[in-house]
Amino acid sequence: MPFSFYLASRYFAIRRPRNIIQWISWVGVIGIAVGTMALVVILAVFNGLSHLIERSITQFDPDIKIISKQGKYFQPDTTLEKYLKQNRITFSKVLEGKALATNKTHQHLVYIKGVDENYTKTSGIQEVIYQGEYNLTENNIILGYGVAYLLQAKLENVLSPTHIKVPKMFKGMPLSEEAAVHSLSAINKGIFLFNQKEFDDQYIICSLNYAQDLFIQEGGISAYELKISNRREVFRVQKELQTRYGSQFQVLTWYDQHKALYKVMRAEKRIAYVVIFLLTLIAASTILSALMMLVIDKQKDIGILLAMGTSPGQIQGIFLWQGVMMGLFGLLIGILSGLLVCFSQHRWQWFKLPNPESFIVDYYPVRIYAADLIVIVLSTLLITLFAAFYPAKKASQTLPKFLV
Repeated sequence: MPFSFYLASRYFAIRRPRNIIQWISWVGVIGIAVGTMALVVILAVFNGLSHLIERSITQFDPDIKIISKQGKYFQPDTTLEKYLKQNRITFSKVLEGKALATNKTHQHLVYIKGVDENYTKTSGIQEVIYQGEYNLTENNIILGYGVAYLLQAKLENVLSPTHIKVPKMFKGMPLSEEAAVHSLSAINKGIFLFNQKEFDDQYIICSLNYAQDLFIQEGGISAYELKISNRREVFRVQKELQTRYGSQFQVLTWYDQHKALYKVMRAEKRIAYVVIFLLTLIAASTILSALMMLVIDKQKDIGILLAMGTSPGQIQGIFLWQGVMMGLFGLLIGILSGLLVCFSQHRWQWFKLPNPESFIVDYYPVRIYAADLIVIVLSTLLITLFAAFYPAKKASQTLPKFLV
C-alpha cells in the first residue's frame, strides 16, 4: 500500500467528536452525494422520456422513408423495389396529401395517408387501434383520435359518411364547387390513438387505391416506407440506398424525419446536466475548504513527516488521496441512491406525469445508460481532484516548524 494512500485513509477514517473540520468534510461528501444522485435520476428521466417519444413516433413513422427529389408524387421504381426485395427489406408504398374532411356539421383540415397491404408490417398501426378495426378495403378509412373527436365521427355509419375533398388543378376561374374540388365519401371503420397530437389530430389512413383516386394520381405514390429488422443497421442501409439511388431519391432515417425534435431533447438533457453539475461543483468547493482547514490543522504532523524524510510529493499525495476518498465516498452514496430511486420509480411509479393524457404512460419513465454513469463518475472525480489539488499543493510547500 502506498505511504500517501495509507496516511490519507487514516485521516479519512479517524473521526474526532465535535471537530468542525469533520463536519465541513461531511457537508462536502453529502453535497457530492446529492449532486450525483440528482444527475443519475434526471438523466434517467430524460432518457426514459426520449425513449417513450421515440417509440411513439416510430410506431407511425418508418425506420427509413424514401421520397423523390423531382416532385411530391412519382411512379413506383421497379429497380428500387427489386433491390429491396433481394435484400429482404420490408417496405410499403404510401401516398400522402392534404385534404378537407367534412360531414354534415363539422369539417377539419387533415393529412390523408394512403397505404398498401404491407403497411401493417412497416408500422405499429394495429397496436394502436382505439376503436373499431383495421380494415381499409374499398372506401374504408381509419381516423386519428383527435380527428374523430373534431368531426364527431361515428363508426360504420353509412348514413353519416365522411367526405374527403381536395382541390383540382385547373386554369382560370372554376364555375362551381364541383368543378374546383374533387370529393370522395368514406366509411369510418376505426380510430387510432398514438398519444402524439401530431398524428392523432391530423391524420386519416386509407387504402393506397383510395388515395390515388382522391388525388387523381393513377399508380402514383409519394414515398416508400421501410422497416429494418435490426435497427442498428438503419444508417448503414441509408448510406447504401443513398449511394445507389441518391440521384433520384432522398433517403431519410427515423432521426432525419424528426431531427429538430431530437436536437431539442438532446439540448434539454445537456442543459439539465450542466445545471446539476454546477451544484456538484459548489459541493466540491466545500471539500476544498475542508481540506484547507485540514492542512492548517495538520501543520505539526506535516512538519514531523518532512523531518522524518517524507518528500513534498508524498505530502501532496496524502491530501490528494484524502480529497479523492471524500469524492469517491460521496459518489458511491449518490450512485447507489440514484439507482435505488430509479428502480423504485420503474417498479412502483411513485412520480406521475402532470399531463398523462398526452403520453402512453401516466408516470415518469426512467432508463439508465452505462455511458451516462461513466460520464457522471469521471466528471465528479475530476472536479474532486481539482478541489483537492490546491490544498495538497499548499501542504507540500509547508516547512517544518523548527525551520520557520
